Amino acid sequence: MKKKLLLNIFVDESGNFSIKDDDNPLYIVAFVCVDPKDDNEVAINKFHNNLKHLEGGDHFVHVGNLVRGEKPYGNLKREDRWKLFINLFLFSKYAKFQIFIPKTIKSNVKENILVALTNSITKMIDDNLDCFDDYDELIIHYDYGQHDLSLVISSAFISRFNKCKIIKTIQNESPFMQLADLYAYISLLAYKANKGYLTKSENAFFGGIKNFKKNYLKQLNEKIIHKN
Repeated sequence: MKKKLLLNIFVDESGNFSIKDDDNPLYIVAFVCVDPKDDNEVAINKFHNNLKHLEGGDHFVHVGNLVRGEKPYGNLKREDRWKLFINLFLFSKYAKFQIFIPKTIKSNVKENILVALTNSITKMIDDNLDCFDDYDELIIHYDYGQHDLSLVISSAFISRFNKCKIIKTIQNESPFMQLADLYAYISLLAYKANKGYLTKSENAFFGGIKNFKKNYLKQLNEKIIHKN
């Protein structure tokens, strides 16, 4: 069987390697896989056109800051922030892509995170090797925000695929980078919601845990291939 030419993989994470974050020792990575042959032009154009008409739409959609009302959305009302979120949420519904989310890492020790993260991403690749191996070339888009993560990704993918490269792609350059941010953040919220808690700002933004699970998490989960 002839291989497809190219698979774009957009990567973002929720969490960091700081040992100071004792209250939230979680590390989540989302891989958004997009085949350039899939017709996403209409969905992308609609996403960008909607942003132009929304308050605060001159910024890319960074979900965590949006929910918490932090920079650059600090001066926006919650209703306006919610509209920005819904624009990205609807893009996730109509765009064509696949999501892989390796196992969530729970540790506040950097060395433990790195080992667990390497094992988790390696297992994700091995479990879905037929999907990645369908393509002649893999291009991984990453903004290099976490140097350690970029090394893990490089090692995991480049060691397995002959034609694989990592290029720097910042979030505002592609709505699929923003989708990676969305899925990483939503996976964090899902973990917290399953433990029975969300912060005050998260509860207010999503209308409580029940509403979050029913109206947001359920639909977003439909496109996730590899889950915890």
